[in-house]
Amino acid sequence: MLDNARFLSVVRAPGNDCRACFYDGKLLGIGGYLTLWAGVVEIFVVPSIYIFEYPVVAFKVIKQGCSILKSMPNIHRLQSGVWDNPRRVKFLEKLGFVVEGRLRSYTSKREDYLMMAWVKE
Repeated sequence: MLDNARFLSVVRAPGNDCRACFYDGKLLGIGGYLTLWAGVVEIFVVPSIYIFEYPVVAFKVIKQGCSILKSMPNIHRLQSGVWDNPRRVKFLEKLGFVVEGRLRSYTSKREDYLMMAWVKE
């Protein structure tokens, strides 16, 4: 059995965070951020199979996390990489991200990957 307190103490470090999202007793996924350098943060979400049962809840949680990061005065850029998939791109666009570039044949299956970002004006 996973000891949540111990697990979270290991992954949390200054400038980085990782959290699990449970709803109705089910793990919807884990997500977090890594500070790459001053002001620049890479966000990630690792969904579980249950995320599709509660897409509205999952979106609200992720949007809230992004809003918190966007409101931090020391952060000027959030970024995330995604497979070139219309559903994933639309998801990040709803959070205010835009496509900045394409990494061609990036995955082991030679699929393209997109770099998307939100930049504070």
